[in-house]
Amino acid sequence: MKKKSHAALRKASLLASLLFTAASLQAASIVWTFDTGATTCPNPSSGTCKGEAVFNYTPGASSFTITLNNLLPDIKDAGELLTDVQFTTTLAGLALTSSSGIPVNIDGSGNATVGSAITTGWAFGSIGPNPNTWLLCVICRGNTGDPSTSTAPAHGIVPNEASYPNANNSIAGNGPHNPVLESGATFNFSTTSVLPINPSIDPFSNVFISFGTTFGEVGTTASAPEPLTPLLAGAGLIALGLIGRRRRTIKA
Repeated sequence: MKKKSHAALRKASLLASLLFTAASLQAASIVWTFDTGATTCPNPSSGTCKGEAVFNYTPGASSFTITLNNLLPDIKDAGELLTDVQFTTTLAGLALTSSSGIPVNIDGSGNATVGSAITTGWAFGSIGPNPNTWLLCVICRGNTGDPSTSTAPAHGIVPNEASYPNANNSIAGNGPHNPVLESGATFNFSTTSVLPINPSIDPFSNVFISFGTTFGEVGTTASAPEPLTPLLAGAGLIALGLIGRRRRTIKA
């Protein structure tokens, strides 16, 4: 009876470990980062552009966020502002539910005055001919429409810096382009689909980022999702537990 009781306890412990890992996977966020790397801006006179779009969601949920970051360390020109992101997904019923960004006014000397969080004013919609291709934009094209006239062409995204001493007059002291937004502008979406539970399945593809005041796409590369390593580690611990159980059973 004692041996049977120990076996039952081991079985219950392994079951609890499996349930814990499954629950952790369900709760953990999946993060896919799409990075342009340092690249020539769509407007070559603007120099180098660099940015990323970070897609974040909980497995099995019906919502996700996109965070946009301008990674250029020394922005000089309005052509280097991050202004659009385009992506393809088979998720149905997409809608932009809210957005938030930190406004920054850059004066003629490149000094930055940071404000409180505001709605970005960016637009979102599908663009043809593929209805599964979507555009999130402040400089828009196609049938996505334009943001309200109170924001365009302002609210392009800049890197987070204390000041922008090398910014030229296309940004510094330029009323129509101010305020810009700090990197970290976040956009929240809902969908009628369910996001994948398997962290190796990326529901987003063909991600392009645009820079400057005219629409122009820059391709990206995707990084592996962040929760993948902890998930494999958890699976490894369970496997070790199963091996240990097998060895103890053989000894008995």
